[in-house]
Amino acid sequence: MHDLAGAYQRLNTVYRQYIESAFPLRYRNMAEERRALLNGADIIAQPPLLEPAPVYPTSGWNLAQAGAQLPPEYRDLPRLAQGTAAPRGPALPPPVAQPAGGDSGGPGFSGDHRHGFGQDRVLSAAAAGGTGPGIGGLARLPAAPAKPPVVGLPRRRPGGPVGAHRAPRQGRHALRGMILYPLNSLVEDQLLRLRRTLDSPPVHQWLDAHRGGNRITFGRYTGAAPVSGRPDDDRAMARLRERLHDLERESREVRASRPADDDLRYYFPDLDGGEMWSRWDMQETPPDLLITNYSMLNIMLMRQLESGMFAQTREWLKANPAHKFFLIVDELHSYRGTPGTEVAYILRLLLQRLGLAVASPQLVLMATSASVTDTDESRKFLREFFGRDQFRIISESPELPTAAARESLRPHRAAFERFAQAVQPNPLQPMQPPEPGAPATRQAMRKLAGALGRPAAAADEPDNILAEALVAEGVNADSALRAACVAPVGQGASQRKEIRPARVNQLDRLLFGADPAGAAVSDAMRGLLLALGMARQAADGASPQPVRGHFFFHNVQNMWACANPQCQVARHREQRAPGGNGGNLDGPVGALHAEHRISCSCGGRVLDLIVCEVCGDVLLGGYRSHEKDQPAEILIADRPDVTDRPNQMLGEQKYGEYA
Repeated sequence: MHDLAGAYQRLNTVYRQYIESAFPLRYRNMAEERRALLNGADIIAQPPLLEPAPVYPTSGWNLAQAGAQLPPEYRDLPRLAQGTAAPRGPALPPPVAQPAGGDSGGPGFSGDHRHGFGQDRVLSAAAAGGTGPGIGGLARLPAAPAKPPVVGLPRRRPGGPVGAHRAPRQGRHALRGMILYPLNSLVEDQLLRLRRTLDSPPVHQWLDAHRGGNRITFGRYTGAAPVSGRPDDDRAMARLRERLHDLERESREVRASRPADDDLRYYFPDLDGGEMWSRWDMQETPPDLLITNYSMLNIMLMRQLESGMFAQTREWLKANPAHKFFLIVDELHSYRGTPGTEVAYILRLLLQRLGLAVASPQLVLMATSASVTDTDESRKFLREFFGRDQFRIISESPELPTAAARESLRPHRAAFERFAQAVQPNPLQPMQPPEPGAPATRQAMRKLAGALGRPAAAADEPDNILAEALVAEGVNADSALRAACVAPVGQGASQRKEIRPARVNQLDRLLFGADPAGAAVSDAMRGLLLALGMARQAADGASPQPVRGHFFFHNVQNMWACANPQCQVARHREQRAPGGNGGNLDGPVGALHAEHRISCSCGGRVLDLIVCEVCGDVLLGGYRSHEKDQPAEILIADRPDVTDRPNQMLGEQKYGEYA
């Protein structure tokens, strides 16, 4: 997404239109008043939060230099992981031994940043412990053909038609690593990364040349993996064959129509690569890397269908003490409380099936978390969750820009305003984001880059030049945005500053001095976000300052109305003024309210607004109240009998109590 502010406005508009069409009002003045209420902040949506990606200290190494620090048996790591460092860059040159600080990465390789764990220290710690840095251990795969077929399954030799069989692979088949995620969406994201890393054309070429055509196999084992059932079920076999034909057709269409460096190709499996095609493939010949979630892992441990996967892995581990099993747990902080205890016991059951003790040197535990730090509390959590306390906690604090950095964008406010107007004057017309590749947009990028002090030559790519201009001295859009998101965390002596998500309209005030109404943002802020979203660095194709947007929408549970038709609240009176909607289109009630209250500011009683979904007519609802000295029944906003409130259900509206 390259239009965060516009996307919020379009979603908000569409959602408001849905509410108006699903619950129409007969009276035009009431419909206008409701629209004005829904357009206000915090009624159906919160202003979007913007979270800039933090910047961490760099080790100064590229991927090849980091690999050169590892033991010789892991020096092939850069060959396998080159897709993670530079997805759009060229393949690595032939292996050359380089001293520390040498440049063997080749063009397209960016610095190996210490984000999260500190990647350089993770590599060093893993190699020093004799474990091998995760995927680096797979670089030692022997030269051998690909996995063997399962008899009767629709598989094929590389390049052949679906139905032909692959040649058998030598050696044992086992799970060398398992990556556990709490959500399927995270599984899909990791699958995309693995395809880019292990199934890219440069990696295939290297494996063909140095590993005898072998492939490092990996597979997604979730409810989305085809197909359920058993291989001896003809209907299940037909479903799998149909699914594989569809996958092959989609994959070939994408690879034929898109350039080789287009990331879209990795949204589809390469049926000639290392990704396992189906559950039956993985059951028969377990992949080197299995990606799953804790719910599916629990099911796998209870069924006979998957028992062979664990048995083969157990035999592989028993065959050689040097064989290691990697268990990687992502989002570790999400496994807390009772659900976390259940997952911890699932992992213990997994280790039991694999014949591994929690303290076994053949077990390598790795975890990622946004909140586990090197404290006694975190170590207690790790010890209770995994059952052992042999962890090295690797973390890194992001670099924080100075508070003065956020002032650098104010002199360029007019330039960003012109950019937003040139790209899309009104985010609601049309109801779709602007196209970065449109000629007018590319021309606007060139003009903005020139206004920021970086004129573009005719041969320059506009998105690359704009990226350079945004981070140039005197603009520093990346530092300015992060500086505006710095906030204190904690109290007293433990208080520290962190980059935290902030409301976009708040950032608008800090960066440009703007003060738009409600959740809207100025054209300057919109132009800045559009520029950051469309600009691309030439080295890696990334934005000069990636950001994450958080949108919060909620359902309209209820609305309330003043029972006084002559209500004098200003916003209500404006809808009834001469020249407005007026006349018989005025509703029979007073001002509308988005929040529950006892009385209106005009003194009238506020009751529930009830709308007929068919004709749009309105009624007022409330709780019955019988006064001893008044024969008439009146309605009030709350229950009259508060003494019995603890025994009553929230929101209960029985006929005898509500009218």
